[in-house]
Amino acid sequence: PVAGAPPPPPTVPLSSVGYAGAGARPGGYTGQPATPTRPIPGGKPAPTSLPGGLGQASPQARSSPASSKIDPSQIPSPTAVTSEREGRVVFNTVKHVVPPGACTHFTVVDEGSCSPKIMRSTLHSAPSDADLLRDSALPWSVVFQPLAKPDAQTDVPVVDFGPSGPLRCKRCRVYINPFVQFVDGGRKWRCNFCEAGNDVPHEYFCNIDADGNRRDLAERTELNKGSIEYDVQNVAEYCFQGNSKVQQKPAQEDYKPVEYPLNYIFCIDISTTAPGLLTSVIQAVSEAVESMSEEAPHIDACISFITYASTVQFYDFEKSNMPMHIVPDVADVFVPLPFNKVSWLNVHSEKDKITEFLTKLPDFADNLNEPHSAVGSALVAASLVLAESGGRVVCFCTGPPKVGMGVYKMREEHKLYGTDSETQLYSAVDGFWTNLATDCAKKQICIDLLAFPYSHYSDLATLGQICRLTSGQMYAFPNFHHRKDYDRMVYALRRNVTREAGYAAIVRVRTSKGIRVREYDGHFLCQDPLDMDLAGIDADKAYLVELQHDDKLDHKGHCYLQGAMLYTTRKGCRRIRVHTLRMPVANTLPNLFRHADLDCTVAAMARRMGRQAVTKGMTSARDNLTNHCVDILTTYRKNCAVNPSPGQLILPEALKLLPIYCLAMCKGSTFRIGTDIRVDERVQDLFEIHQLTAAGTLPFIYPRLFPLHMMGSMVGTFDDDRGCIVLPMTEGLSGEKVHSNGIYAMHDLSSTQIFIWIGERVNPKVVQYLFNAESVDQLSDAWIEAKSAPRICNIIKELRRQRPESYDAIRVIREKRDPLENVFLSRLVEDKTGGNSLSYVEYLCHLHRHIQAKLA
Repeated sequence: PVAGAPPPPPTVPLSSVGYAGAGARPGGYTGQPATPTRPIPGGKPAPTSLPGGLGQASPQARSSPASSKIDPSQIPSPTAVTSEREGRVVFNTVKHVVPPGACTHFTVVDEGSCSPKIMRSTLHSAPSDADLLRDSALPWSVVFQPLAKPDAQTDVPVVDFGPSGPLRCKRCRVYINPFVQFVDGGRKWRCNFCEAGNDVPHEYFCNIDADGNRRDLAERTELNKGSIEYDVQNVAEYCFQGNSKVQQKPAQEDYKPVEYPLNYIFCIDISTTAPGLLTSVIQAVSEAVESMSEEAPHIDACISFITYASTVQFYDFEKSNMPMHIVPDVADVFVPLPFNKVSWLNVHSEKDKITEFLTKLPDFADNLNEPHSAVGSALVAASLVLAESGGRVVCFCTGPPKVGMGVYKMREEHKLYGTDSETQLYSAVDGFWTNLATDCAKKQICIDLLAFPYSHYSDLATLGQICRLTSGQMYAFPNFHHRKDYDRMVYALRRNVTREAGYAAIVRVRTSKGIRVREYDGHFLCQDPLDMDLAGIDADKAYLVELQHDDKLDHKGHCYLQGAMLYTTRKGCRRIRVHTLRMPVANTLPNLFRHADLDCTVAAMARRMGRQAVTKGMTSARDNLTNHCVDILTTYRKNCAVNPSPGQLILPEALKLLPIYCLAMCKGSTFRIGTDIRVDERVQDLFEIHQLTAAGTLPFIYPRLFPLHMMGSMVGTFDDDRGCIVLPMTEGLSGEKVHSNGIYAMHDLSSTQIFIWIGERVNPKVVQYLFNAESVDQLSDAWIEAKSAPRICNIIKELRRQRPESYDAIRVIREKRDPLENVFLSRLVEDKTGGNSLSYVEYLCHLHRHIQAKLA
């Protein structure tokens, strides 16, 4: 133990517990869901909480069969969200080392090192050398969200250095930051990354005081903040001149800055493939365009439309009747009109034309009456239009193309799924779609796909390739129904066109001496292993930066990371956003484990698991995850625990919940064994995992379960101290916590749904109190949204506010009556749900057994 260390690590007594799978090899856990086992009576009754005796406990509750003598209270659980009960938490980025959990509500004070909401490391103290990192078995990565805000109420400050551009180190090209040292009376500055000396330009010179600080330090934002944005619109070195054929940057004296606002093309399927879908799409696009106009009045953006069916159609908006120009040869598509002159519509000044066109579109589709989809040809047409300026394409499709460009033979999903060859289903078919995606990414064209598959298998792995390489977003709405899916679709579209975004971006993360970037993970085009080329970037995207050692670090000093992104804003301004992170150095394993970050560690392990699932298969990915968890806990027990009992599982305080999150990953819909999950759903989840933020990973893996019948007096009301709605305390995902006389809300991010589960023995007074309904039979998804008590509505709003990147739909589940109950039960990952899956207790035994074997 080290001085100032936290209390002794949590221990779980396991000596009295037998493990049925004693012959299994390490990592042999499968996560088989099979059929969710119906819980049996006998759980602990729920306490009374609501006024007037509402929510009175019942002797019957859901539970898993007792399988051990372990006291559940001794097992670490994710349910204790203490920060939700405290006042405002303030994190100072220089004074404090370990930030609050990524999922908690806290305020960040940026005093030189950037906010953990932007760059968050798996290890808040850098390991001093490669041997220490290898021995710990811990991943060393940083989750990087370039366009995130430092804090909910704080924007990144913008600084303009004029035509000369921001100051950079002449050797390593790092941007000046709060940790550089000014020497020689202020005439030079020493880089904190490579220690090179740099001259201070005459116009930037200022005297320094006795402590070596510039006298104008308080006035220099770039020397005070860990996150800064430089306006380089007038700097020729950083200019974006569209996708012109010019091979070199213009000289500064010849450079004339030009703004290229982010323009959108909507590609809409008007074939007869999905009757009724077009009406919903038109309504959603109309609302999204209205949001663009209202929320960004200062951005002079334009939109246009390309429609497609068996042919591709363009429109001349300069003429009052908006004539349709049809390209029948979809095998060799071209643009039949001067698009830039007649087909763009300004979202502010030409809203009436946009509305008129969308009103006429159903008639255009009826007159056309074409049955097939040429989505590949439509996207090629959009790329031809945006070839010079770059931009964003939002494409609505019902599946792979049936005619035109990009048609390919569908894989026999039913023969591959569930076999050793199923990895083929998670990768794109080589050829047209990869080539088109690469070409679009090089032209700074980002493509978002809204897929509405009506068949069991639509090969989203191949269609989604165009989103992966162009840094776009893929949304899936299988078996779309207006009543249940429209709100989710329109929210996704609104968010897409109004959130902070940019395009034509390039990202590089630089490191101080002794470490370097090993690789990046996320959705981008890789033309240089040192950079990420992003055709599009937005505030919801996060990337993983994996680090490794080049040399030993001084354990008495600090190491530094700087992520820099050159991009074009939505308005068309060229900017460089720079984030600088400082970390202390640890030279002992106890210090390394003490400063480990659970949220970021799980995020790194989930992304690694996603890569392995695609290349090696789900079984191998699950095995490797469990083996990795065993290695981490074995290292901690061997090197950090003091006189541990052989019958105890020793867990690091910072990572005490790692086993339950590993179990949840293995049993979740993304990675669990079996064929009950559709291939396209797995592909969508895998796509999502590689762009999740640190704050979004844990809720995605382990849904939150809220007992609504046990709300305290402050729950559902606004807390002025914290600036948010107070949520109920959460329960563990176990049948023992779910009672037949209770009502529970489960926030399931992986399915973008909020399940409202209502027990069959619930008191009618509780239903009346919470939902203003006379009986359970009255309740529906729409009823919960519109007629619930204000506190319930506030809770739902808060859950959605915490996840702004998507809209989580309400789904009412009545016990033993609604089919969705099987989905709800399958999310109770702490239970033994049938087949070869393990309960949480059994999984701990599984880990403990193999830890003991490794130590022996």
